[in-house]
Amino acid sequence: MKFNRIITVLLLSAVCMTSQQTTNVSAHVTDTVVSNQSTIEDDNVECALEQLEVTSVASVVSGASVVSGQGIEAFTGEMVTLKTKLAASSVSKKIIKTEEKKSTKKKKRTVKKYTAKELKLMSCIIYCEAQGEPYAGKMAVGIVVANRKSSKLFPNTIKGVIYQKYQFGPTRNGSMAKALKMYEAGKFNSSSAKACIKAAKAVLNGTKKVTYRSKTYNLSNYHYFSTKVKNARLRIKHHQFK
Repeated sequence: MKFNRIITVLLLSAVCMTSQQTTNVSAHVTDTVVSNQSTIEDDNVECALEQLEVTSVASVVSGASVVSGQGIEAFTGEMVTLKTKLAASSVSKKIIKTEEKKSTKKKKRTVKKYTAKELKLMSCIIYCEAQGEPYAGKMAVGIVVANRKSSKLFPNTIKGVIYQKYQFGPTRNGSMAKALKMYEAGKFNSSSAKACIKAAKAVLNGTKKVTYRSKTYNLSNYHYFSTKVKNARLRIKHHQFK
């Protein structure tokens, strides 16, 4: 609407003024267009468009001159070019915003579900209970700990579950304390320890299944393990689980 209004004003003014004034303003508007065009950047197209409109209107209102047919044609062409650039810029910004939203969604999917302290505790209890077990056995121990945390029958924190009275031997015989010191000192780097950290991360991120001897087992409702468990449903090397 702004653009159409300006063109109408320019045409009406052209009828009322002399041919000499027409020539002067034609040059003035053309210079204005060229001047504005040279300073346009992708991020300032809209600003340049508004500046061109304001400058042209001011020129007519002041009565300094009148735009000729040639001047109007140049002015019109420049306005169309600016509007085209503005539209292209708008599309580009929408594409960028869409990509940013996709990137944000991807980041949200990879957000960790656990704290550094929880990872340390889980890695160390797995190490103490299953350092000599296969990876499936390490995972299974971690899953039991995580399942207890989610159950109303047990404490609702990783630390609470691990240190619950009479539940995990390593917290009573000193091996858990030693493992924690190793972890904190940066010495938790043997192949077995690294496998325990890997298992802990998987469990804390929600993994409930283990694969052992080419079979996959869902341990989502397992809450107990030991070398011998009454009514055990699964055995992985030295441990029984239910």
